[in-house]
Amino acid sequence: MTNPAPEILQLGYFRLGVRALDWWQNFAALVGFGQVSDAPAGELQLRTDAERDYRIAVHAAPVTGLSAVGWEVAGPRELATVGERLRVLGSGVRDASFEEKTARKVEDMIVAVDPDGLCNEIYWGPNTALRIPFQSPTGTSFESGACGNGHVTVNVADSQSTLDYYIQGLGLRLSDAAWMEGHSRVYFLRCNARHHSFAFAQMAQRPPGTVHVMADIANLDSLGEVRDRLLNAGITLSRDLGSHPLDGVVSFYVATPDGFEFELATGTRFIAEDTWASDRFLRTGRPWGHRKPLPSKDRK
Repeated sequence: MTNPAPEILQLGYFRLGVRALDWWQNFAALVGFGQVSDAPAGELQLRTDAERDYRIAVHAAPVTGLSAVGWEVAGPRELATVGERLRVLGSGVRDASFEEKTARKVEDMIVAVDPDGLCNEIYWGPNTALRIPFQSPTGTSFESGACGNGHVTVNVADSQSTLDYYIQGLGLRLSDAAWMEGHSRVYFLRCNARHHSFAFAQMAQRPPGTVHVMADIANLDSLGEVRDRLLNAGITLSRDLGSHPLDGVVSFYVATPDGFEFELATGTRFIAEDTWASDRFLRTGRPWGHRKPLPSKDRK
């Protein structure tokens, strides 16, 4: 079931539809994302590194949550291979328009929709003409590079259909499948050494859609400084600092006004392909934290 050589190189970006764009502008500044000055009107584009134009795009939309996930491949051959596999599965696949490719600043792109209607944009040829140095306005260090940055997590209507789509069609690999407290079975999928770039569960208590998105911070000190800035500004944490032993992170979650969470994390596990079959059973550590913070009049 697993593709031994995924064509997908990395999670290049994700796009979020939101209603409260002003909140996101403030949140991005507090975290320390770089902001693209010439982004389209009504869109906030956020940078974490100098390798890509942006990693996160936030745009005004009547429906909130993930509007698209961008997956990068090496070239036209890999794009054609992924497209053909998705068509064999019966997935709706179309060529992106010239306007869509221009907006994403890519050479070529196809657009495919997963079983729950989530739009996947598979592309090659990201913009490399202009190497714009990256420096966070707050000094935040992000974990970005060849493996991308962060991940997305969604709730789905049918786990098996989603597994088939993302493994057999898109070509991702299964890193872990685990029963987690308060959830049904959660599946973690990777496209490179990053433990996962896409995760999903089938939770009957909520409709299909976005659960949370995540950005990687490079070290614990930077994560702690981000947490302090958010709390001092009155931003609500839905879950405070805690540990996820599966992917190795320490993280906290922010309650966004658009119905999903934003996880900020450090310590992402990177997988060695030739030893992961045994390594995943040798991990140590226990989950802790991620409590709902107690209310406080003075967070400073």
